[in-house]
Amino acid sequence: MSRKRLLVVGGGLLSLLFLWLALRGQDWREVGTAFRQADYRWLLPATVLVLADYAFRAWRWGLILHPAAGRRLPLSTLFPILLLGFAANNVLPARAGEVWRMWGLAHRTDVRKTMALSTLVVERVFDGFTLLFFLVLAGLIHPLDGQARLVELGTFLLFGGVLVGLLLLLFFEEQTLRIATTFMWPVPEALRKRLLTMLGTFAQGLHALRQPRTLTGIITGSLLAWGSQALSFTMILLAFNLSLSPVQLFSASILMLALINLIIMIPAGPGNVGTFETGGILALTIAGVALTQGDKVAAIVLVTHMLQWLVVTAIGVFIATQEGISLAGLSAGPEMNEG
Repeated sequence: MSRKRLLVVGGGLLSLLFLWLALRGQDWREVGTAFRQADYRWLLPATVLVLADYAFRAWRWGLILHPAAGRRLPLSTLFPILLLGFAANNVLPARAGEVWRMWGLAHRTDVRKTMALSTLVVERVFDGFTLLFFLVLAGLIHPLDGQARLVELGTFLLFGGVLVGLLLLLFFEEQTLRIATTFMWPVPEALRKRLLTMLGTFAQGLHALRQPRTLTGIITGSLLAWGSQALSFTMILLAFNLSLSPVQLFSASILMLALINLIIMIPAGPGNVGTFETGGILALTIAGVALTQGDKVAAIVLVTHMLQWLVVTAIGVFIATQEGISLAGLSAGPEMNEG
């Protein structure tokens, strides 16, 4: 079995496992009743907030790219590339959308692929720590234990380690490259030169973090993007007429935001099937919703997932159609050789 097919099969099986763990024991008649009684008018503001989330992400990406590109790239260039990437992740395995974003940016601008990759790594680090911030914030209202505590600890260790590596490359770039050169002595010379060139280009993509004003903008963009998504979750909770106080509604929303988006980092099948449901149900269980209104929990999470998936995928398909691109073909793309 080829590596690609193995990833597809493994991711699909992992999705099925998580989906079974999340939805086992559900009374589907009660879930159906919750679906029928929901006020779907709340999905309109939720959709607007989902779009705001991705607009803020595109704006933040532009800030990260500014030093690497040597100019401010317009939102009209970055937003379609970003949406296509997330749409590709919704329908293709192995996070193929990240490859698309790297290629799509290099194809439409003069930003090199390795430099584009470094900006995506920076994004993920800021995403990780922003979600960790929201998780800690939610934990002040609903103490975390068990699985949630493991997610919190794992996130801190993962992104803390990546952050240390980025800071070394950012503030001790020459020393880090010299150390890398030393440790690469067993590698054939041609490959070694190529790897070191890529590492140097990668380091250039981190230069946005050296500028306090840009760094402040990136942090603000991260909070606005994830805050918009949290508010979209709040709209869906309101659609199901839960008996929650404003504080409980806010904490349940940010708990959903943090746990869903941290757990979907597990490389399962396309569209985060299974991992999304696991994170959502875990969050609503910790928030106490499952205890008092358990008949609505599965419906809330499924509607939330369907809305996120449909909005991003529909816009991605529209953009792809306008540009004559097949979403199914995004996983392959043109040659990914460094330009």
